[in-house]
Amino acid sequence: MLRFYCLLLLACLCGYAAPISVSTTANCPGTSVTGTWSAGCGAGAELGNAGAQASVVLTADKIRVFAVAMGDNSYSSKMWSAQAGFSADYLLTFTGGTGSGMFKACIYAWADHYPGDDSGSSSGSFGLVHAAISNKLWEDSCYSSDLFNHSWAPFTFGVPQVVHAAFGASAYSGTRSAGPGMGDVLLTGFLIDLDGTISPGTYSLSLVDVPEPASATAVLAGLTVIAAFGVAKRKPTPRGR
Repeated sequence: MLRFYCLLLLACLCGYAAPISVSTTANCPGTSVTGTWSAGCGAGAELGNAGAQASVVLTADKIRVFAVAMGDNSYSSKMWSAQAGFSADYLLTFTGGTGSGMFKACIYAWADHYPGDDSGSSSGSFGLVHAAISNKLWEDSCYSSDLFNHSWAPFTFGVPQVVHAAFGASAYSGTRSAGPGMGDVLLTGFLIDLDGTISPGTYSLSLVDVPEPASATAVLAGLTVIAAFGVAKRKPTPRGR
């Protein structure tokens, strides 16, 4: 019985998910803006004006992290930059079938820059799959020529599993550039492999709830009391009494 309670306590300790981390920063000459889901400064870098923007966008089944920075072509020492980052644990469940197979995340990473002193980069990972790119290139973990070079992971239909996600993008631009620096990375879906047949997977995706520290402490304290009670209950009685 003591072993059971110890294993139960260990399972609870290991079951707490990583906390959600979201950050965005935009820097313009003389101005720095820090936000959670978005940050921006200047006149609108996405529209070709001098400025910087960063954002993290989550939908029911997608993740997007984006950064863009655009200078003013004044040929001075000024600099614009943007950074965005996101990490969390997700609960992933594949539906629409029976049995088991292999899956891989479809991550599209894109970055762009123009001749001059700007740059962009992006990276993303979901479970075993990672994609990273910089400066006017792209990578798609599911539809590029290296489809089979990315790791696949097992799954069972209808059985949820916890998977860690981490995405980031950055962009920089100075005053000698013909266009913005941009970084963009997206989780667009999943492929599944069922006995050699590869197709898009049907799935549900949700953030794992992380208990408050006080709640976690209370749960662990309660389990410790239960374990102690189990030990006391099993304490042998001396013979002759």
